[in-house]
Amino acid sequence: MTITILPADHLACLACGIAAMPGTTETFISIGRLAQPGRPRMAANERSEYFELTRCPGCEQTRQQAAALVAEHPVVAHRLGTAAVERLEAGLGVLRLLGARTPRLTSARDVLRFVDHMSTAGALVRWSRRYTPVALSDAQDEDCNEAPWEHATEADRQTARDALAGLLAAVNERPAPIPCPDPSGGCMLCGIASVEALPSRAAHAWTPATANPSPLGGRPSNKRLSGHLCPTCATACDTVGSIGPTAMERALMAALGVRRKSLTPTELVGLKAWAVMPEASPNRRPWGHIEHVEALRTVLA
Repeated sequence: MTITILPADHLACLACGIAAMPGTTETFISIGRLAQPGRPRMAANERSEYFELTRCPGCEQTRQQAAALVAEHPVVAHRLGTAAVERLEAGLGVLRLLGARTPRLTSARDVLRFVDHMSTAGALVRWSRRYTPVALSDAQDEDCNEAPWEHATEADRQTARDALAGLLAAVNERPAPIPCPDPSGGCMLCGIASVEALPSRAAHAWTPATANPSPLGGRPSNKRLSGHLCPTCATACDTVGSIGPTAMERALMAALGVRRKSLTPTELVGLKAWAVMPEASPNRRPWGHIEHVEALRTVLA
């Protein structure tokens, strides 16, 4: 890494670190310095330092690309808040560091997935990390790189490569059966044994839950049931706000694909969750433990 002195009237690019004529500038605040042998500690009122950085033309173009993508997909700003552009810009900076092509970013889902995999690596490798939140012991405001990204260490570059590899794997992965992690082997309500989900999201495919057996159609007991909910049943419970008859009927009708919002008291009689049927094996289809469940589709339609 070769650190050189900025030419007159220039600032360092906050991303790649090369000297650039100031355009839009940003101020970075250091709350202190990393310890260095022989260097006295800064007094409490002297610890904060301010560093002015800008963007070179190439990194400014990356910033504009990030802003355009966020404007094109409002869901991204809704999900990520005010940091949306900055996080996307940081991720795109990784591509500049590695000389990699920009992957497909044609939907909000594409952009959010990109940010999820790339933004952390991008933030860690920026030149501005020399100054904030804690400045390197030898960092000076007149420092800059001779060549773009020259400050990035091999460890930084490996982190960037790993992030890109993870993104490409996520882009190319396909849904696969994710078995219920509970030892009993099925969703507490519908009894389904597995759900389709992306392997990278397997840890989020099932929702842990506990419930009293009585509201699920079981015998009254002081012992609570523990298990997991599939996505359909978890959504029904979240909508209702509890695990009980109303959530079960919503989950049942969602699984059957019918539009009715509720069952009549007569139809609701006998509706039991799979978790209160200890002798039942996990279901190949949702609610398979209910007799003639497929016939209900016609009855309830």
